[in-house]
Amino acid sequence: MNDEILSTNSETQLSPRFTRLVTASVPSKSRRLNGVLSILLILISAVILFYKLDAYPRLWFDEGYKLNAAYTVMQDGLYATYTVNGYVPFDPGTSGGPADILPTALALKLFGTSIFSARLTSVLYTLLAVFSLYQIGSYLWNDLAGLFCILLVIAVPPIDQVGLILMGRQSLSEAAALGLIVFGIWLLIRAWGRRSIKWGLLSGAVIGLGILSKSQLAIGLIPAMLGVAGWRWLRERKNLLTLFTPVVTAIVVFVIWMLVGRLFTPPDIGQQNSVLLLDAIKTNIFTTLFGRNLDARALLVICITLLGVVTSIWRISWEKDDTDQKWIELILVGFALFAVIWFTIFSIGWVRYSYAGMVIGLFLCGRFIWDIVAKIFTRWNHRELYVIVIVALVALGINFKVINDGEVAPDAQGAADYIATSIPKDAIIETWEWELDMLSLHRQYHHPPQSLLFEAIRQSSLHETFHLTYDPLKSNADYLIVGTFGQWTGIYDAVLSQKHFNEVATFGVYHIYKRVQES
Repeated sequence: MNDEILSTNSETQLSPRFTRLVTASVPSKSRRLNGVLSILLILISAVILFYKLDAYPRLWFDEGYKLNAAYTVMQDGLYATYTVNGYVPFDPGTSGGPADILPTALALKLFGTSIFSARLTSVLYTLLAVFSLYQIGSYLWNDLAGLFCILLVIAVPPIDQVGLILMGRQSLSEAAALGLIVFGIWLLIRAWGRRSIKWGLLSGAVIGLGILSKSQLAIGLIPAMLGVAGWRWLRERKNLLTLFTPVVTAIVVFVIWMLVGRLFTPPDIGQQNSVLLLDAIKTNIFTTLFGRNLDARALLVICITLLGVVTSIWRISWEKDDTDQKWIELILVGFALFAVIWFTIFSIGWVRYSYAGMVIGLFLCGRFIWDIVAKIFTRWNHRELYVIVIVALVALGINFKVINDGEVAPDAQGAADYIATSIPKDAIIETWEWELDMLSLHRQYHHPPQSLLFEAIRQSSLHETFHLTYDPLKSNADYLIVGTFGQWTGIYDAVLSQKHFNEVATFGVYHIYKRVQES
């Protein structure tokens, strides 16, 4: 832009003073435009994210498991989950890290144990992701291109209940992981631009915290960061520490937290955690399915991500200069590429596992589409801004429709209120609906072991009929609650058919039973 403004021909001469004024004003105007667009983007995203936050989607199992940990931090000051079996420090079943569990505990403390406060942390991290992706796009391309790309990500409807906004409306660790990782990449821009080790340390620390929230994202991100840093160093033969400090720091943060977990976990529980972690890895992350579980929606996600990767590689290959922008964009490309390869070949194949790669892939697709839009509107007096306004309105319309169409009755809150008011505090409740733990303020829950969850996932991925060996009577429960998860797996069908419990209340999908007193 500066070169265009300052260009002269033989008939025009600019004074040195005028030149200095112009070069100073252009960055200032650009920063103001960036600031205004950032505020508008955050406002649009916040409206969509907060709209009927407690009504859609339905609070469910995975949210509940993590919320048990957050509630335990708030109530007991321990980084653990709690059931009638006692505390499980650093429980791997939460699939979360300190960057999302601790802020969620704070939100519960400040605003009460509601669905809204439980999801507040994810909403804020999603806003951070939106802001960071826009800033990255603005840096790589320009303000309007970056804005178009992130609005496109927001506007695309959820695929199999997975999308930037819909995931951000749930108390899941994906939101924290993505928000911290892309924010860390934005900090990486400063680290490499200033050749600063301090900024590199900060970038790596933030990215490391993001990986702790969803460790599987390291499968795509760490090879991408290492590969780009190594490739750049081989070409330039300088700035070794600057290039590798962020990725090494991220790895160190991850390792330190793992060591802290081992240090503060009793040996017997630590051994159980290790067994469960290995079981989770074999079941979800490095399976032997090799793509056999991919359905049409998963294939659609793979195609979208690969389109973003291929078009970006094609465009970057024509760039002759090795600028910072080129290397940063290659990190995004590598992240999406490695993530989609892992998702296609080694993962369980559920669309949720493609979340981060899909978001980055869509973001890169936006750049490809923007090139087409820019070429069309160049002939129409540069009216690309109209396209951005249309995409923003479409994003609002689609998300409002998804939320309104999917709005559910407050079943979980109704069941939780009944538990809080009608079931004694010392009564043992048997259920597989973890979402009721935090919401009801009841502590005496007994849940089926985590190993059964992995067995259920394996049977589901192989399209087998559920056959889970479990005796809920061993917990000596006074009450039994069967909701979505219990109904899906049929884990309580046998004990109910034998009339060991009588139904006393129903709240939508939740059926509450009381133990029959044996004479």
